[in-house]
Amino acid sequence: MLNFTRKSPALMGEYMELHSFNRSQNPAYTNKAFAFARWDESQKLIVVTNFDEFQSVKTTLKLSPELLKAWNLKAGEREIKEVMFGKKKTTLRVTDTGAEIDLDFGPWESAVFEVR
Repeated sequence: MLNFTRKSPALMGEYMELHSFNRSQNPAYTNKAFAFARWDESQKLIVVTNFDEFQSVKTTLKLSPELLKAWNLKAGEREIKEVMFGKKKTTLRVTDTGAEIDLDFGPWESAVFEVR
């Protein structure tokens, strides 16, 4: 389970912004969404927010090749769960050419997914 108090944010570990990669790779990923990854030796997180107050977002979030390398993700599918509110789950699909997760977010909705 996610432990937000374990470390101060400055000591959380590594950070990688995923927004720019998705804006260039996916026309359905708009400037009203924002995604990033945070990780350390014990935890891998993908954080996604829909900042649109009226429109839902239904798209695919692509993980950058740099993140795949940093996380050493193996090919295959695995379910990942949202750990902040515990309401969402989705599938992480990793192939030889990349990785992605499906997103379905309402207006002003956010999620923190843990990858194991």
